[in-house]
Amino acid sequence: MRTLWLYLPLAWVLASCPVALAQSGQNSELDDLREEIRSMRAEYEARIADLEARLDAAERAADGGAAKTSSSAAAIAGTMDYGSSANPSPQTVSVARDSAFNPAIGVTFQGQAWSYDRDPGGYVIPGFPLGGEAGPAPEGLSLAETEISISANVDDKFTAMLNAPIVIEDGDVHVELEEAWVETLGLPAGLAVRMGRFFSDIGYLNTRHFHAWDFADQPLVYQVFLGQQYLDDGLQLRWLAPTDFYLELGGEILRGGIGAALLAQESGAPLVPVGFYVPDQFVRIINLKRESWVSSGRWQLGGRCYIQVGKVLKPESVNNEERNYRNLREVTEDIMETIRSLVRLAEESFNKGLEKL
Repeated sequence: MRTLWLYLPLAWVLASCPVALAQSGQNSELDDLREEIRSMRAEYEARIADLEARLDAAERAADGGAAKTSSSAAAIAGTMDYGSSANPSPQTVSVARDSAFNPAIGVTFQGQAWSYDRDPGGYVIPGFPLGGEAGPAPEGLSLAETEISISANVDDKFTAMLNAPIVIEDGDVHVELEEAWVETLGLPAGLAVRMGRFFSDIGYLNTRHFHAWDFADQPLVYQVFLGQQYLDDGLQLRWLAPTDFYLELGGEILRGGIGAALLAQESGAPLVPVGFYVPDQFVRIINLKRESWVSSGRWQLGGRCYIQVGKVLKPESVNNEERNYRNLREVTEDIMETIRSLVRLAEESFNKGLEKL
């Protein structure tokens, strides 16, 4: 029994040795992993620092590129090896930015060829007079509108655009001012305001220029009601709704046009002026509030409307050579003054009715 008790402690020591050796091996592996992580972290931090330094150098070179003279830019371009590296250097970025136009200038050339089975001079849309530029284009080969477009950001709050087509009519070449407007960039709540001369945003196609049409001519509804395209001077307000889908609402205050005078002169159709007057007690002012903006409108929701019909107007027919914007504007002002006088008569008839009561 004494011999057995002597061997038991020795057996316990021998059994515990593999455990100690295993723990020592695991500690060595953990140290190796920690060292490998530290080396990888140091390597990545060095690479990030290098990239940040290269980015800072590129930004400084880009900011200083605008102040460089053309000779220094040419010297840089001459010393660069464009085939040696796929990644552009900071100097390459600076030279590319200096080559951009400010403002942006574009010229659009467009030719056209037309052929008809019938005489285009007899083209009509039954029941509607044609106005503006509606109707078929001249037959044969011709140069369509050549447009010169200039656009730029005025600053961080406004952007501007000018479009001037070069038009050839009867062999004479002249330049027209088609669009010239300024638009806001920094209004809050999704609002934007455009001021100047622009294509009205009525319909889907009215704002698109001739060279951007999908077809050779406009749909009939545009030819009949808009004279091909509606262009006017005024102010446009748009609001982009904060929704998951695209929703934009807008309104326009325009100068009003010469469309009625133009149609009357071209078609010989008479004009019947009508004046409307609605008393204030029958008018409701409706205000719509959303966050920081308010929209207000006047609506007649009941009551009476007083109407005065004037004498038939027959503007004198004018041929294409004598017809111009000034002539049409004078005819339009005469028509509007007649309507204003009818509105005053309608208001007087309402006041006389109150006196009788």
